Amino acid sequence: MAGPPRPCPPRPSHRPAPPPAPQTYHIKARDGVSLAVDVILPPQSRHPRPVPLVFHQTRYWRSVRVRPWLRCAVRTHGKPVDWINEPAKRLAVSLGCAVVSMDARGTGASGGVWGHPWAPRERCDSLEVLMWAAAQAWSDGRAVLYGMSYDATAALHTAAFGHPAVVGVAVRYPFWDLYGAITAPGGVPLHSFTQDWSRFGALLDRGRLGPLALCVARTPVLVPEDGPLLRARRAAGGDAGAPAGARGDAAFSDAAVARSEARDGGGDGGGDGGGDGGGGFVGYRALTPGERRGLRRDGARRTGGLAGRREGNWRGGADLASVRCADDAAPSSPGRPFQAVSPCNFAPRLRRLGLDAFVETGWLDVTVPEAACVFEHLGGGDLSELIIGPW
Repeated sequence: MAGPPRPCPPRPSHRPAPPPAPQTYHIKARDGVSLAVDVILPPQSRHPRPVPLVFHQTRYWRSVRVRPWLRCAVRTHGKPVDWINEPAKRLAVSLGCAVVSMDARGTGASGGVWGHPWAPRERCDSLEVLMWAAAQAWSDGRAVLYGMSYDATAALHTAAFGHPAVVGVAVRYPFWDLYGAITAPGGVPLHSFTQDWSRFGALLDRGRLGPLALCVARTPVLVPEDGPLLRARRAAGGDAGAPAGARGDAAFSDAAVARSEARDGGGDGGGDGGGDGGGGFVGYRALTPGERRGLRRDGARRTGGLAGRREGNWRGGADLASVRCADDAAPSSPGRPFQAVSPCNFAPRLRRLGLDAFVETGWLDVTVPEAACVFEHLGGGDLSELIIGPW
């Protein structure tokens, strides 16, 4: 006969470990432009030893510092986080690798001008930072290049240099033939994508994440009734985030963040991300038109300094509209065919490298044939793998 029921044992806690704190550096390129770089090192034992590194370069901000009034929804433990690649960075650190992540010139907290996608100067910057990282005392001299979408194509450009430190490439949703994949698939110009991507980049360069979320999105924006968002809006206003390590702009400086934290009265608040905690989440409603306009004004006011700093950046709508054929030259790069920035142009060079390559894409994504071509030409190592998932 079965005995009396016993109470269930307590459920184990599966709270995610806090993200490691990045160390931010500003590295001078050969032409004097300051490049913003984050270095995340794995936990070390009493006897630290050099570790391999994962090198990442991005056009979409290497990390952001979340405003205190948003930390109730985004748990960052008070540290800057990568809004796109944070899971991959945490995985790399958990495997004992260092992560080096840089903002492309003219984007995020890096100086200079973003002339056009994958410009020659941008590619040289990546090589300089990679060489700097491989020479550090914490590095064992081996590097894997990582990226997704734009960043994946940038990783392929860096791999083409053939630097001896590069032993592998891990790319997700890469582009191989930019003209055939996104600019004019099947020979038909895809203006909708190029124009939308250009607008996204312009808002990102100005630090206007609020207008990006509130004005571009077609779906209603739901906020908790009397929650932290509206309380912060009534108290002081502000935007959702800022490029971590940005300099020269009061809205994004460390002092401004400290003042905001002091005003909200919570600081980082430990693991639960302080400030308002979890209170106020009693119901949801859509923002009123007046609240939308107020958030837009606050975002414009607080990001005005950053906007002027990025006016020289590439705006692709009109530029790409002039490209009809793969060998046409865009106004931003006269004398050079648009297709020159496609990795397919240096396919023989990539094939000779014989690198281990991890390539990932999904059946519902436009990059399926692109990823297959990348794997064919780059995946020469024994550990190479191509994943095409059902997403």
